[in-house]
Amino acid sequence: MAGIRAIGRSERGEHFLRHRPPVPHYFKATVEWMKILACVCGHASLNQFCAADLTTWKRDIAYFTGINYAGVVPL
Repeated sequence: MAGIRAIGRSERGEHFLRHRPPVPHYFKATVEWMKILACVCGHASLNQFCAADLTTWKRDIAYFTGINYAGVVPL
């Protein structure tokens, strides 16, 4: 009969180190998607983005940041 064994702190840490998500791969993939988005928006590189390129559908974000609002309810 199999039982459930509690995992100690050191074992949890070892499990995390062996099975951690590939963070560098995630960041690299995210930057690649951002470069594709820049190209689609007509920019040659990421540093050509400006605040006018941003839009949000959240009223609070638009109100506090001053970026364009695309929601249904007016500000």
